Amino acid sequence: MTDIEIKAILNENAMLKEENQRLHSLVAGMMKQILDFESSLADYKKNFKKQLQTEARQAYLSADKGIVGKFMLKIADQPISNRAKNVLRANNCETLGDLASLQKTDILRFRHFGGNGLSELSNLLESKGLDFGMDVKGIIEESLKGFENGENSKM
Repeated sequence: MTDIEIKAILNENAMLKEENQRLHSLVAGMMKQILDFESSLADYKKNFKKQLQTEARQAYLSADKGIVGKFMLKIADQPISNRAKNVLRANNCETLGDLASLQKTDILRFRHFGGNGLSELSNLLESKGLDFGMDVKGIIEESLKGFENGENSKM
C-alpha cells in the first residue's frame, strides 16, 4: 500500500469516527426527548384521570334528585331578587349548598343585607327542603362514598 492510500484510509477512518460521534450525540438527544415525552405523558395521564374522576363525581352529584342534587343548584337560577343574588355572589355563595352551609348570623353580616333578605333566602331554602347550618360537606362526602363504592344507580 502506498502512503497516499494509507492517508486516504486514515482520513476516511477519522471521518467515520466523527460521523459515529455525531450519530451517538443524536441518539442520546433523541433518547432524552423520548424520556421527557414519556414523563410528560405520564403526568398528563395522571392529571387527566383526576379530571375525569372530578367530572364524574360532579355529574353524579348533579344527577342526584335528592338533597345533594339540590345543593348543586345555582343561586343565579333561583327565583329570588337580583339584590339577593348579587349580595350572595359578592360573598362567594354560588350554589344552594353554599347558602345552606351558612348560619343565619353569617348572612346578616353580609354588607347591604338585612332581615328582609334573610327572610327571602329562608323561604328559598325551605321551598327546596333545605335549611341554614346544614353539614353540606358531610352530606356530599357520604353521597360520594356510595358513588366510589359503585352504588351509582343515580346516573
